[in-house]
Amino acid sequence: MNHPLHPTEQAVFGVDAKRHEITGMVLEQGSGALPPDEQARLVHLPQIAATQGRAAADAMLIKLTAAIRNREILKG
Repeated sequence: MNHPLHPTEQAVFGVDAKRHEITGMVLEQGSGALPPDEQARLVHLPQIAATQGRAAADAMLIKLTAAIRNREILKG
């Protein structure tokens, strides 16, 4: 889910903004921005629930939780 940013996304988030590896949604940047996985949980999941439904948000939460656990396992 690493699609290039749309011009509107670049205008809002900056040309060097990135997408979250699991949600595919654009991440906020800067000194006040939350870490990527926290943004996914606190910002992206509610947006997914509002636009795609609770079941889609629940499925994304499962994917997000699994990815976080895998990263923790790989760290050792």
